[in-house]
Amino acid sequence: MKPFKSSLIYRSARAAFTLLEILVVVMIITLLLAIMTPPLLNVMEANRLTQSGQGLLYRISMAKQMSLTDNRPVELRFFQYADDNGVQGYHASQMYFYDETANERDPIESPLYFSQGIMIPDNSISPLLTAGENEEAPVASREPFKSKSATYRKIIFYPNGTTSINVPLRDAYLTLCSTRADVSDPSAPPNNFYTIQIDPINGSTKSYRPN
Repeated sequence: MKPFKSSLIYRSARAAFTLLEILVVVMIITLLLAIMTPPLLNVMEANRLTQSGQGLLYRISMAKQMSLTDNRPVELRFFQYADDNGVQGYHASQMYFYDETANERDPIESPLYFSQGIMIPDNSISPLLTAGENEEAPVASREPFKSKSATYRKIIFYPNGTTSINVPLRDAYLTLCSTRADVSDPSAPPNNFYTIQIDPINGSTKSYRPN
């Protein structure tokens, strides 16, 4: 019986992984994760960028349509504040019915927040929101943006189809990009971005997405 027992112990020992084998497997998995993580993050970020751009494009079209349908101006505000990582930019928008006579605004919907890690930078790659940079941006007076010390820029869509945009068509655009993107050089757009152009005359939109 002893030989049988010794043989069983030997086979059990051979079937088990050695510490060296486990370390090799862990190192291989770590190396694969290091190789695959950046491309995977880029794909996820690109998807969030597309989702945010299409969502904003839809809201702009809806603001124009609601103004025509309800026969009253619709104001679309873009809110600028620092996100949870301290990155300053436009991170949300919201639509309002605008009463020109009383100078009052009634929210049409809840705020639309761009996807995590996506923003509209406050620089010349979004001239539509920086056209009035010589004028101080108003401070948000309502929550949830008041507590964020947010400022905002606005576009008004009128029932006759026109807008409040007072820049030429070539400058009537804004650009969404990653909060990680280097936007310090306005002459060089980010590697990945989503641009929306709004016609100042009739409020029609066009979008551009590289690749």
